Amino acid sequence: MLMVVMMLVVVMLVVMLVMMVVVMLVVMLVVVMLVVVLLVMMMVVVMLVVMLVVMMMVVMLVVMVVMMMVVVMLVVMMMVVMLVMIMVMVMLVVMLVMMMVVVMVVVMLVVVLLVMMMVVVMLVVMLVVVMLVVVLLVMMMVVMLVVMVVVMVVVMMVMVVMMFVEVVGVGCVLTERYGNASPSSPVQVQLHVRGRRGGLHAAVPAGAPPPPLVPRRALWRVPGRCCEQWLCDDHDARRPRKTAPRHTGAFGGCGLGVSTRISNVNARCWPEQESRLCNLRPCDVDLQPHIKEGKKCLAVYQPEAPVNFTLAGCVSARSYRPKYCGVCTDSRCCIPYKSKTIDISFQCPDGPGFSRQALWINACFCNLSCTNPNDIFADLDSYPDFSEIAN
Repeated sequence: MLMVVMMLVVVMLVVMLVMMVVVMLVVMLVVVMLVVVLLVMMMVVVMLVVMLVVMMMVVMLVVMVVMMMVVVMLVVMMMVVMLVMIMVMVMLVVMLVMMMVVVMVVVMLVVVLLVMMMVVVMLVVMLVVVMLVVVLLVMMMVVMLVVMVVVMVVVMMVMVVMMFVEVVGVGCVLTERYGNASPSSPVQVQLHVRGRRGGLHAAVPAGAPPPPLVPRRALWRVPGRCCEQWLCDDHDARRPRKTAPRHTGAFGGCGLGVSTRISNVNARCWPEQESRLCNLRPCDVDLQPHIKEGKKCLAVYQPEAPVNFTLAGCVSARSYRPKYCGVCTDSRCCIPYKSKTIDISFQCPDGPGFSRQALWINACFCNLSCTNPNDIFADLDSYPDFSEIAN
């Protein structure tokens, strides 16, 4: 599962990088196209201005030529009549020429000013476009970074959850195997116990005795369930009596494990599976040297210094001095005799804390008739006599 999640994350990162590169290439292409368009527009404007100036000069020259011809014709026509007016005409021509020159200079200055204003406007537009492109690129990079951070946080949360789920212990898991049912034959059910480290430890066929501590018990067919279930027989199946049998699956081996039980102590009074952490005895401590001289069993072992529980890299918020069941040098085994369930709060270095229910041992006894400490169905038998309890 971790490999699949990591591969998905890698694929997502690669796709995101490819998309980012493609978007940057597209943006650069758009910028280049905008610059080319602006340059073309500038060239067109310059060409139009040059053509306008040339046309104005040609018009001016034509006008001048026409005026000169008119003036010459007038002068020739009036030379005979009015020689005196020659000076006046010359002065008029000079004045007209000067006015035309002034007009041409003013027009040239206006055209140059317009060209400069257009160039400035185009430069401002180009600067604005470049700034917009830069802002767009920065925003895209920020979005990509945020997406990558979110993906990494999600991956870390998934990994933390998977670490919490994968609690490896020595407990056992109770599973149900359903058989065939027909109106003429009862439902045949077999309960199998699968150890967390592999192997089939016990198998109870259909028709096994009911769990202990359930008075007036009877098998009831529950709607929506294949197999009949043990409920309290109070002559009303709709109001079963609340029962809480002992936890199973934590009476053998050492180290952290998980014990389970089926209980209907809830608001609906409906059978539900409950689980809690259990640690019958530590694996890293040799308990036999702690057995007193002349004794063959150590019923209870309690470390001198307080300890903090650890689970999937998380540490308990407070320290405890737990009690553990001991060992025997003969064939007897020690199991909890008095216990309760407590809530332990854990704090994680890279994530939120959580709480788990755990077995708290108050006292243990060593059973002389212990033959299979891993058989979780040993609870179905009656309790041993006090003569079988040794310390």
